[in-house]
Amino acid sequence: MEQSLKIICITEHHLNDEELEGITFHSYILGAKYCRWTHKCGGVCIFIQSNICYTATDMDRYSNEEDIEICAIKLHISLHTVIIVTVYRSPAGDIEYFLNNLEEALNHIYNNTVDIILCGNFNINYLNDNQDKQALNSLLTSYSLPTRIYTLQTIIDNIFINKFKNENCLLSPLVNGLSDHDAQVLSLLNIIMPLVTNEFYSYRKINKHSLNELQTSLSYETWEDAFSNNDNDTNTVFNNFLNTFLRNFYANFPKRRTKPSKIPMPG
Repeated sequence: MEQSLKIICITEHHLNDEELEGITFHSYILGAKYCRWTHKCGGVCIFIQSNICYTATDMDRYSNEEDIEICAIKLHISLHTVIIVTVYRSPAGDIEYFLNNLEEALNHIYNNTVDIILCGNFNINYLNDNQDKQALNSLLTSYSLPTRIYTLQTIIDNIFINKFKNENCLLSPLVNGLSDHDAQVLSLLNIIMPLVTNEFYSYRKINKHSLNELQTSLSYETWEDAFSNNDNDTNTVFNNFLNTFLRNFYANFPKRRTKPSKIPMPG
């Protein structure tokens, strides 16, 4: 059996390096990431099918919190070499700094033999003409990225792709527990991958000891971020509560990978 190539790109995740390393989706593994050190609710990551041969591309030198947060992976697929780049720019970020560093990052990876796919939350309004939109379009055209597709929910989450090289592609949202934004799932229908049957499975080891550890870590939380919302916005209160709970949950129940015959029984 065969399957099309799919990549999951997430912006504005809430986790640090250690927490993010413990996350997997079914049949997907973490391929690349950038985590914030100072501000909350930021960072980017890419999950890739576990049977794909890839290498992470170091983009940390181009990242600066809020201005540009970027990560990338290079896929080695038969005769194709595809580089997936995920970017986040905060509305408070410096647009000139963003464009300059994005250009440096693209220049670092660009050549005529690779396909570059750029996705993420650029916080640039594409509903009407504006200087930021024109500047980004001009930059991307010079790197053979003239085509833009975007999610139905918003026009600030975009994917830029050369459709002359990737004629058949599909974009869909994915609700996830790592970000307030839906993840972007990009399916490249013209790149067919063999379906690997002996894949690894992920699981969380939950027992009395780890449950007690979770209760203890939750008892140490002050919960100020969750319940000190002056606007009394229930959505914000719930999201802050959920983020705190999930941070403790992932720390106490990290995901582990094993072959199907070795999945441990709960106990």
